[in-house]
Amino acid sequence: MVSVEFYDNNKKAQLRNGDIVMASTGKVSLGKVDLVEFEDDAIADGHISIIRIDDTKYNKQFFVYFFRSILGAFQIERDFTGATNQIDLYPGQIEAFLIPDIPLSKQAKIVEEIKLQLDSQKDIEIKIAQKQDKISRIIEDAIILKPTHD
Repeated sequence: MVSVEFYDNNKKAQLRNGDIVMASTGKVSLGKVDLVEFEDDAIADGHISIIRIDDTKYNKQFFVYFFRSILGAFQIERDFTGATNQIDLYPGQIEAFLIPDIPLSKQAKIVEEIKLQLDSQKDIEIKIAQKQDKISRIIEDAIILKPTHD
């Protein structure tokens, strides 16, 4: 939580609905990317890069999915600077990332296809959790001594 004064004095760090955010510091979080999808006032700290792309050229969700893919991750891994856990991506490096030049209509179709696959993945994860619960109950039932009736 930051003060209203701090928020007002840091215009460049203020997040807007539709911004893309990317973790730009640290080995564990470097390159994690997401789309801001809320209207609340929020601010990014110095470890987060705010990316605003040309909406006439790129679908924001396509951009996010691309940088979550092996092709996006490769660019992040290739371009960071620093050593061990003190690694960074600087704005100039992010600006130089290559994004496929695909028509917006094709990007939208790719986004929809990925969303369908992610929904399917969620369904599978629910089924796996249910099976794990069932396995746990089987094991618990097997080891809990139940009174026998003679």
